[in-house]
Amino acid sequence: MKEKISGLSIKLITSVLLLSVLLCAAISYMGYREFTTVLEDEYNRSAYEIAETAKSYLDPDRLEHYLETGEIDAAYLEIQDRLDALVVSTNSYLIYVTRLSNDYTTSTYIFDAVHPDSGFTRYALGYTAQDMDPAYQDEVEQIMTTGERSADNINSNTQASGAHTTAAIPVADSSGKIVALLGVEKAMTALENARRTYVWNVMGITVLAVALFLLAYIGFLRREVVSPILTIAGEARRFAEDNVA
Repeated sequence: MKEKISGLSIKLITSVLLLSVLLCAAISYMGYREFTTVLEDEYNRSAYEIAETAKSYLDPDRLEHYLETGEIDAAYLEIQDRLDALVVSTNSYLIYVTRLSNDYTTSTYIFDAVHPDSGFTRYALGYTAQDMDPAYQDEVEQIMTTGERSADNINSNTQASGAHTTAAIPVADSSGKIVALLGVEKAMTALENARRTYVWNVMGITVLAVALFLLAYIGFLRREVVSPILTIAGEARRFAEDNVA
């Protein structure tokens, strides 16, 4: 009988611990998703503010001229310098202005500002690359055809860039024709650090909670709660067996 009671005690404590861990995991997951969403939205909003600032530096009516002639004049250099300063001051990876092909797969670069610590190399005026991510091609097409920003956040996590958000806005000339796409890629460093810290904190709290529960069980719960319950259960079992006999 003592072995049965001991087995019941083990099952009871295991069930309580498992339920506690599962409940903690569920609450932690919901919190993880919630603060991730909030931080991603904040980063994306910041990236769009940077994009609008960068757009104000441009002379849209001369973008086609720069591509057609390859001319780098004083005005071009001034814009490039201002974009370079902006990418550093806002801690962005990239700020670029490109003309897209008709199928939105190929970019021809007009301006390309690169953060010196990003590890990327600046693309020269007129550089062409088939670098459109197929996952975002439809969104870019909508941006370029409607003149409106994407309704969804464009977030990525790559080996080269880590977690980052992208803001993409159309650039129109004085006649209203959309002539280029301006993009900003901003690292979400604080998000990565916050998520890592959150996970470690949750794991630490869970381990601490389990340890406290075991101490409470050994010092109080087993004597004042579990033992009386098991005693009652044992007496009920004996009573049932005696009656059957």
